[in-house]
Amino acid sequence: MNRDDYKIEGNTLIINDGVTEIENCSLINAFKFKDIEKLVIPNSVTRIDDWAFSNSEYLKSVEIPNGVTEIGNYAFYGCVSLEDIIIPESVIRIGFHAFENCKSLKNIVIPDSVTEIGDNVFKGCESLKSVMIPDSITCIPHNAFDKCSSLESVVIPNSVVKIGSFAFQGCDALKKVMIPESVVEVGLWAFAKDLYDVDTTIHIGNMEELRVFESTLEHMDMTDEKFAMRVKIKPEALDVIEKSVDKSIDDK
Repeated sequence: MNRDDYKIEGNTLIINDGVTEIENCSLINAFKFKDIEKLVIPNSVTRIDDWAFSNSEYLKSVEIPNGVTEIGNYAFYGCVSLEDIIIPESVIRIGFHAFENCKSLKNIVIPDSVTEIGDNVFKGCESLKSVMIPDSITCIPHNAFDKCSSLESVVIPNSVVKIGSFAFQGCDALKKVMIPESVVEVGLWAFAKDLYDVDTTIHIGNMEELRVFESTLEHMDMTDEKFAMRVKIKPEALDVIEKSVDKSIDDK
């Protein structure tokens, strides 16, 4: 994409209609030196390529049109001012590190159309408070929400079968989580404190209540104690459920 493919109006960069793919390009410099805060993408775009807008430090708002099917790897990596982004129902894949270190992003809704999210996808989004994971997702990958220190609420749907290692590491504000019966594997240190926290040597996380079904432990061939140590929570925070119950923690 070249200079003829976009225009700048005030602090808004508008990509012209007809462009179908936004590649890793010199637009990054345009953002940095022209203080671009808003990005408008036309309906003609179907893919946002790898690294397309990474490290665009002034970017605050992005309008992604319905029609985009993929948000590439590192696409918005390091957009530290990004506060608001709506992912449309057309998106199928969100690449690894796509929104890593978007430190101002507070909420994110992943639409039902998305079937894959990559490793480290929201790592370091330290202002993120809540996330909705759709039932089209089967795996929460490694480090997906690592260091999301403000994350207070996450709903894991029954479609998920695997939670990767370090998936919620460093999520200090996350106190209660329900792992659905569909999950057969939970990775190492999934709920640990930040690995780089020099004030601790055991890295036991702040989880107050982690509810997990007995069948998950059976699949993993683990006792309650071994599972708690694997995911790095206090043993007393683990609540093992024998059969399907109401998934609401608050109703317990």
